[in-house]
Amino acid sequence: MVTVCPECGAEESRDVWDQVVGGRLAWGVSGRCPADPEHSAWESCGWDETPPDIRGELLERHGEHRLRVTPRPGWSRMRLLRALRGEDTPLAEVKDLASRVLAGEITGTEGEMDLLAHRIRPAGLDDAAERVS
Repeated sequence: MVTVCPECGAEESRDVWDQVVGGRLAWGVSGRCPADPEHSAWESCGWDETPPDIRGELLERHGEHRLRVTPRPGWSRMRLLRALRGEDTPLAEVKDLASRVLAGEITGTEGEMDLLAHRIRPAGLDDAAERVS
């Protein structure tokens, strides 16, 4: 995504990121004008749901990732369902999500896949995020 400095109109240098911090998804975007990098730097960040424009930029720059899981001996589908269940999430949706996780059908940003892996590890699943695009 190209952005321009509101002061001089030059193309800004920009960075976007997302990562798991303390069991939550953190995201951020920062930029600076190359004409005046010391005085024109800015940053925005937040928690949990990444704004759609920033998420789109993350996917464009860093690619889409898929979570692959391998059940360990003694893993539990019930523990997986518990790990995936959010507040007010219907059980049918949780079951569908669990099936998609096990089939390797879930994709997103690298940070989103890391967060999902963090949530499901206690269910007895080994995981690996891989870039798919």
